[in-house]
Amino acid sequence: MIRNILQKQEGANIVGELLNRDILMVGFGLYWGEGYKYENSELGFTNSNPYMIRFYFKWLKLWGVNKDSLIFRLTLNEFFRKEESKLKFFWINFLDIRKDQFSKITYIKTNLKKASREDIKKYKGILRVKVRKGTALRNKILGAIEHIAKI
Repeated sequence: MIRNILQKQEGANIVGELLNRDILMVGFGLYWGEGYKYENSELGFTNSNPYMIRFYFKWLKLWGVNKDSLIFRLTLNEFFRKEESKLKFFWINFLDIRKDQFSKITYIKTNLKKASREDIKKYKGILRVKVRKGTALRNKILGAIEHIAKI
């Protein structure tokens, strides 16, 4: 256990302080993997990791996008329907966003047989983050990613 802590600390020391260019480049990687590239020319990002979503906010801020111009859609497994308010409240507090920025919650049915109790305990749903009027910025981002892909 101590070894794991030391290894994590070593990793943090290697990274050090993140400059804006570092955040920009990490954000390109995240968007390349999880961002909207094909659907409706929207600038959006979907993930279940709250820290990744929060990092995405920092990345968007570099582009001049603030949280007020974002729309959120939460997707939950049907199993968690009764937890809807609690899970939405988690996202609102964790990301410091307004309740009125959420659109209707989407429910999906997936098999939870492989999920451990710990997985179920950590479940927060999947959050879709969409930027209002973000088409021009999306095109810039995709252009940068195409440039990166040629390296």
